[in-house]
Amino acid sequence: MQVAVRVTVFGFLGLLLTAAALAPSIAETVVFREDFSAPFVVYDWVYNNSSCNTASGYPGGQPTQPWPCRISEDGHELLGFEPRTYYATNFENFAVGSIARQDGWQGSGTVDEGGHSLARSARFVNQKAYRNLTTAMERDVQYVQCYAKCAFDYHEGYLYVGTRDLANLAAVVRFGSGARIEALNGDGAGSGSWVDLAGYVPDKWYRITVKLDYAHSRYSVAVNGAYKGVDLAFRDSAAASGLEALGFEQVGGSVFYVDDVYAGNSPYAPGQDLRQYWSDGYNHWCVDYGTPLHDTYDIYDWMSCYDLFGNPVNTDPTRAPCYKASLPPGWTAAFGMQFDQEPQNYYASGRGKMGFTRLMGAYAQSPEDPCLHIWVSQGDLRIASPNIASGPGVYRLSWRAGVWNLNTADPAMQYKWTDFCSWGYGYTNWSVWDEWDPDSGCLQTIPPYPKELNWVGVNDYWVWPFDPFRLVDPDGVIANRPDGPHPPDEQPGMWHSYTRRFAFGLAPAKDGVNYRFQSDPGYFIGFRVGHGHDPWNAGYQWGTILNVDDIVLTKEDPIPAAEVKKKPVGELVEAADLVVTNIVIFPMPAYDPSYISYVDVYLETKDRTAGILVRAFGDEILDIWDPYFQQFKLQPGDVVRVVGAVIQDDPYDDRQTWPDTRNPVKYISRSPSSIRLPAIVPTGEPPVEIKPVAVNGRDIVGSPVTAGISSDGMLVTVFGRVNHSFFAYGLPSYFYVDDGSGLSAGKPEWNSPTVATGIRIDCRALLMDPGFGGCPPDGAYVAVTGTCTAERNPNDHSTVVRVVYPRQASDIVVIQEQ
Repeated sequence: MQVAVRVTVFGFLGLLLTAAALAPSIAETVVFREDFSAPFVVYDWVYNNSSCNTASGYPGGQPTQPWPCRISEDGHELLGFEPRTYYATNFENFAVGSIARQDGWQGSGTVDEGGHSLARSARFVNQKAYRNLTTAMERDVQYVQCYAKCAFDYHEGYLYVGTRDLANLAAVVRFGSGARIEALNGDGAGSGSWVDLAGYVPDKWYRITVKLDYAHSRYSVAVNGAYKGVDLAFRDSAAASGLEALGFEQVGGSVFYVDDVYAGNSPYAPGQDLRQYWSDGYNHWCVDYGTPLHDTYDIYDWMSCYDLFGNPVNTDPTRAPCYKASLPPGWTAAFGMQFDQEPQNYYASGRGKMGFTRLMGAYAQSPEDPCLHIWVSQGDLRIASPNIASGPGVYRLSWRAGVWNLNTADPAMQYKWTDFCSWGYGYTNWSVWDEWDPDSGCLQTIPPYPKELNWVGVNDYWVWPFDPFRLVDPDGVIANRPDGPHPPDEQPGMWHSYTRRFAFGLAPAKDGVNYRFQSDPGYFIGFRVGHGHDPWNAGYQWGTILNVDDIVLTKEDPIPAAEVKKKPVGELVEAADLVVTNIVIFPMPAYDPSYISYVDVYLETKDRTAGILVRAFGDEILDIWDPYFQQFKLQPGDVVRVVGAVIQDDPYDDRQTWPDTRNPVKYISRSPSSIRLPAIVPTGEPPVEIKPVAVNGRDIVGSPVTAGISSDGMLVTVFGRVNHSFFAYGLPSYFYVDDGSGLSAGKPEWNSPTVATGIRIDCRALLMDPGFGGCPPDGAYVAVTGTCTAERNPNDHSTVVRVVYPRQASDIVVIQEQ
């Protein structure tokens, strides 16, 4: 729920009626609120298999087992709904040569070296082969799957599913001559129309899954896990008699490859070693299956059961059923793909077991007060809010939360695995039910996920402080964390109140560097629950629960630029109504345009009462400087607001640990605990011209005597005689100007025999200006306009040097030659 409510808190002095102006007020606006009282949206979610065996009518297993499926006799294999594999092959046991009469195949084609990931596959060139299935079909919904590729995109390769000897066809899928994968929408009489599914690239493997509904003579097709969303009719009405054969054909003379063929009544095909996906080898859950093994821990179902104290765990009548999950409208869920990948590429962790829904009852704040319930057993799950439309700024997040071990009934176990929860904020909210465009190669919508999606995680463009539930290591399993109980106000098994302050910068551009998600970037808060333990025979410690409620997000008002410098180092701030006066790149592009260390942007108030320096590093440079076109995205005169952290680091001395307070002045820059900062946000207002303020050496920033308003960060004009005009790498770089104040600037270079005097004029940025004719000679009397700051002398790291950065060549005016 997005809201906007103004909240103003006055300082104590502001209540006193004095001759002075009222003290600045701290004002915040409520921009987002969620108490989880409204209805949730229910989604398909295969990872929430927590319901009793009898709930869905499937036979087998113990009646109180926490998932609707049949369990193998040894309690270690989850068999789904009694899955049946009618046929599966990876062609590894076939002899190289003709496929005919090998393992029941009929027709023409060859088995050759070079498979999907193992050694061999079937190969067709103007050939056709099929294989009849000898196992009778069980149930109405069936699945056929294979991996296929075409050597070229100008001929056709076909997949057929039908009756014996392919006499009648139910489904027809083809790799078409136009580099498109298509399926036939049949007319029941041997023909039909082609429906486009996705594009394909020659010589690239694609996973084709055909789901057939024999009760309605319909089928659908998924390419790399993404179903088109269109139900297709069988080509021949007589094919409704059942799944009896599958086959492949190539037409036109190209090469059509097929591998890892499967036919059965489960969507989870066997891996390339032909073991079931739902097996001990591919499905490493973090508890043994079956109540005979660990009766005291496993006999209850978390989502709809009673705990061992007799309390109903979740009394919400709208809670998500098994194989479903639910969230408020606009919220999303995502998890690290490594927890559910193709069987042949499984990680030791295996498939995650996790879910989320609305919860009421004994584990809510009060029985009738619903909350968000998130749980994970062997997984890494992120729940993200809707987009926070107010964008960059400084925010305060308040919420209520509690953590539990899934073994809620045993207080002695609550300290176990309840420290892997965190609040967070980020800039992308991809979810596993995102729509997917197979042509773009983005996320897929159904498991298992292919190995090439390893990079997809819950960390990209997110900040997870691992707080407030990961400050210690109560389990004693993390080497670099002290063992011990949870700290006060974070104990598991009870609700707590939390408030955290953070800042949003600029969201990454959709086409920006390394932004690989299909979903649009934005501004999101979220919660993350992780559980990575795998006690295969331990029988407890088997999951982590986070319940969340009463979320309130407020955005702080900007503060004046002059107030920024009074804040402590590390404080997050926003200042607004500022005007860009100068932009300086380091090192200067004239030296090496391909490398930029950082960019300085000088901002000043419209009334010329204060200025501030903003320093950007890393990816945030791309918000200011376009390296391809070698030009700035901001221009002098632009009206902006800025969000970042108060910093006082010396840019010329990286030997100091953070926070370094050696720099003479404070400025706004990145924060060690944040990303995408600093952020300079244009307001869209008309440009404003800022005129310089004339200052002398005694009054300029960093001087021993400072009169009036500090000139730090402002556009100024200084006057004086030139000394120590210096060339670096054969190029005019900087000179010093002294108006008689006699300010010592230290050695201009480490090996200089003399000491410079006055204000350093840094001209290196002017090397890009064709009107720059070089530094004026020593002894000349000049007037120089530019933005000013103070730095430590990089040669001794102690002397304070006042620096002015001219904006253009015309900012240096020689009044009198030497």
